[in-house]
Amino acid sequence: MNYSSIPPESYDEIIDSCYWPILDILKDYKFKTGIEFPIATLEKIEDIDPLFIEEFRKAISNKKCEIICSGKEQVVFPLVPEDVNQVNISTGKDEMERLFSIQCNTAYINEQLFSSGLVPIYLDAKIKNIITIHEWANKFSDFHEDEKFLPKKIGSKNDDLAIIWNSYIAYQKFQRYVNGEIEKEEYLEYILKHKKKADSCFPLYGSDMEIFGYKNPVLGLKGDGKEIQRFKLILDEIEKKSDLEFILPSQVIEKFPPRDRIKMNSAKFAILGKKQDKFIVTRWATCGRDNSNSNTICYNLLKKIRILQGMQDDKNNNLYISKLIDCWASDFRTHTTETKYLHFNDISRSLSKDVDREIFSWNDKISLEKSSDLILFNPNETDWDKIPFELRLHFRPRKMKGKFEIIIDGKPISSQIEDAKYYKDGSLRSAVVVFEPSIRKKTIATITIKDTGKKIISKSIQTDSIKTPTVELSILKRKGGSISDLIFPKISKLPLIGFLEHGTFSDTKFSADFYSGHVITFDRNGNKFTDLVNVEAIAEEGNFPIRKRLVCNMELPFGHLTKIYYTYQKLARLDIRYIFNFKEFRPASFRVGMLTAKPNSFDKKSLNYATHNGGRLESFTLDKESITQDESSDPRLTNQGCLGSTEGTLDLGDKNIGITMFSDKSLWYSVPMINYHNVGKSFFYRISNSVSELDDTTMTWWKGRKEISFSLLGREKSPENNLKTTKMMFLGLVCFTRNPDIKVIK
Repeated sequence: MNYSSIPPESYDEIIDSCYWPILDILKDYKFKTGIEFPIATLEKIEDIDPLFIEEFRKAISNKKCEIICSGKEQVVFPLVPEDVNQVNISTGKDEMERLFSIQCNTAYINEQLFSSGLVPIYLDAKIKNIITIHEWANKFSDFHEDEKFLPKKIGSKNDDLAIIWNSYIAYQKFQRYVNGEIEKEEYLEYILKHKKKADSCFPLYGSDMEIFGYKNPVLGLKGDGKEIQRFKLILDEIEKKSDLEFILPSQVIEKFPPRDRIKMNSAKFAILGKKQDKFIVTRWATCGRDNSNSNTICYNLLKKIRILQGMQDDKNNNLYISKLIDCWASDFRTHTTETKYLHFNDISRSLSKDVDREIFSWNDKISLEKSSDLILFNPNETDWDKIPFELRLHFRPRKMKGKFEIIIDGKPISSQIEDAKYYKDGSLRSAVVVFEPSIRKKTIATITIKDTGKKIISKSIQTDSIKTPTVELSILKRKGGSISDLIFPKISKLPLIGFLEHGTFSDTKFSADFYSGHVITFDRNGNKFTDLVNVEAIAEEGNFPIRKRLVCNMELPFGHLTKIYYTYQKLARLDIRYIFNFKEFRPASFRVGMLTAKPNSFDKKSLNYATHNGGRLESFTLDKESITQDESSDPRLTNQGCLGSTEGTLDLGDKNIGITMFSDKSLWYSVPMINYHNVGKSFFYRISNSVSELDDTTMTWWKGRKEISFSLLGREKSPENNLKTTKMMFLGLVCFTRNPDIKVIK
């Protein structure tokens, strides 16, 4: 029933038309099967028709079927952070074993979207077998025809999972047959052609049960009620064959013990798909009913929950994570009905209020020996060591004249003030203060704000570059303030990303101009827009000990854009902030934060990228295979895939130098896409960050303000330190006011 287009009002019909007939067939035929239900679905069935659950238990007890685990809720794991996935699979398995008094060893990969970084999560949950798609694994593992569909292993030598194969071609053939699109004889011939001389196995069907007789009004599917009858007819034919038998998933492993360990990923296919290309992972990331917004809400909830865990120092309390799993259900992300979309908004708002209540309750319990204006709490598991942090503060009239100092635990620290705004009487109304605190993990620091009585003095200048000891940035003012060159001089004297001018490559496909830091979008009518327009670039001169900034404003066909670059004084770090004010816009695709690598700056042989796709960090070497995630040959689609980047990071570079890109997905969710090609002895390597893509589910509409930022952190050998830093940047520091004259603006 976790099928986005099925309204709750149809659940009774689904149980009667689609689920019960399968249990009846189990009693009437020699048919055996595994059946997968998330716990959330079983709870709905139990509430509507407890007799079905009773009969289901009997079928399991009689060894006619096996329950297959998928988790508490059907969630696309490669798009969801590891800690959420861990709770999902372990909670689902534990509850499944409690409900049915069985040992649940096999898991069906949710939506059949898999990344190898998920393997440790399943192993930690004591899962032994997974079910996933053979055709996608076949893209980079060369299976001999005689071994087709025989189980394999994935993982390390001493710790691996057995793979039971599903086949999207096989299950689509089954669907065509039961829907009356192909005849029984043709379908039987298809099954029999997979017989081998030796014993072999074949996955008859591994997809939705809701195909049996349900007339889906949202998708326009017209079941004729004869699907179960056709299923029985093919079972009659199979039972006539003495050399064919149905076996349970666990028996597949017993009869065909897996010997070979295979690879299940590559740089091109870091996330395996479900079936044809339109069912790639981007469908659940930035298509659907503005999935970028729904996923932003989920990441915002995750940030709050992680902060609360830091306050309570209790990782075993998974109540809120469990509720967050419901919000991340794939049910809310494709052909989602109005009722389900409203339900998503209801449960996400309710969870947000509950977590906020606990966070503010924690604040109310804090007693301090000394008075202070603000308190800062570090919820991270690592000390906050002078990572730049910004606060937007609002002051009551006549309380702050202008420039002020930040004093933490009695000691003044370096800070700077930005975006100062004033009341009519000249007193300070609001400002952003940037400072570099040092706070031990899970501890509190007190802040006193001292008015110096001095004015904030700065001077605006027009320029096309800004420079600090650690960052050198030059931009193209005639092309929307896009990046000409970005250099981290203490890492490399060469620019790592920037502009590749027309003719950089002699290959005609790559002979155009390629920019960085820009925006490209197509609307639903196919019109293309960019921000590559003439702009003025304004920098400020003054006392800026932490960072400098460069601001570009531009009017575009879909609205106004403010683009701000921040270069840091002590860190190899550039931030790019995009502030959009949309008129009214229905995007097909919308890409922002485009980064084009400078090929002469990197060692091609060790070129790689690393990211998280729902599990542990995975690293991929870029080889001879082209990657075109941001392109599509199908006019109904705008891409061929994306990365999950589930901790908000993507590292790109070589064995010596690189850049770690970070974006806070709780502010505006995006996913990175890679475009990579070998071009002679050189290469073309570009990253796009998508907030909207087009497929048959897309319903995205924007109006008003939206903001997104990307931090680019330079590195030398390893991205390890950058990844620790970006993990802390996601949680940040938590600030509470202790002064009624000062308000912290979220």
